[in-house]
Amino acid sequence: MRLEILIDGEPVPWARARSCGKRRWTPEPQASYMEVVKLSALSAMRASGGALLAGPLRITASFMCEPPTSWSNKKRVASEGLLKITRPDTDNYIKLIKDALQEVAYKDDAIAAQVMAEKRYSLTPRSLILVETVPLDVPGFI
Repeated sequence: MRLEILIDGEPVPWARARSCGKRRWTPEPQASYMEVVKLSALSAMRASGGALLAGPLRITASFMCEPPTSWSNKKRVASEGLLKITRPDTDNYIKLIKDALQEVAYKDDAIAAQVMAEKRYSLTPRSLILVETVPLDVPGFI
């Protein structure tokens, strides 16, 4: 089975929970983005049949981030599609996606056996996520 999810807007990375004494909470931008991811995933799940994915999964993600506003317009346009090699780290983007999809697309994110992710510049910020089941004997990347 295959699930394709498109999330419009600037990707948001996972952030450590905040705390004040014994009280802990998830930062607001992260919590809001996780809700958007869940709603997008639910919509994609309904379109593909609605059952939770099971077995080993491959998650492929492309995070399209807006170039800095401090760059000239010419540089921003020229950066379209180029790899983004600045913070936040790619694994923080993927962690938020995996956590948001838990209990929505699959039972536990531990079944994500293969993960491929990239971050690029785009004037149209968005996240493209593909979650698909793979056989146990699928060849490795290397």
